[in-house]
Amino acid sequence: MAFYEAVRRPLWGFGLMWITLACTYGYGGPITPLLSWKAFIPLSRLTYSTYMVHTFVVLFMYTSREVELHMRIDIFIYYYLAALVLSMLAGYALYLLIEAPVAELQKLAFSKPDRETTSSNIAMRNANADADARDSAAKAGSSYKNPVNIHDELHVHAAVKF
Repeated sequence: MAFYEAVRRPLWGFGLMWITLACTYGYGGPITPLLSWKAFIPLSRLTYSTYMVHTFVVLFMYTSREVELHMRIDIFIYYYLAALVLSMLAGYALYLLIEAPVAELQKLAFSKPDRETTSSNIAMRNANADADARDSAAKAGSSYKNPVNIHDELHVHAAVKF
């Protein structure tokens, strides 16, 4: 029994790590589509925020009582569901107020610029457009007149999406 108690938690962690790595590298089999199911995405975004606030929700629920609580199964289920719903609501509020805006700021700060909007690509597209226009004008026998520069028409806006 002592051996089991000594190794059960490290083995559980190792098993979870093995499943994660197997799914990441394509060896997860039927577990990979199950864990990649799109319905888990909203839940995965709420789990950390809910984890951060659930202690305070439970503490508030049990310390705000004025009388002693005698645990029965129906009372236990009632308190469990109340703590779950209140923790999820508080976690959602924390996600909307803190986690989502910070994630958007990180995305803006650390994202690579789009290849289409970098200044060197814009200059290259302008040069290619000018060369193409000169070639086609020379073939047609007319003089080349520089059109409006592509760079002048391109306006890049960075919008924050919440």
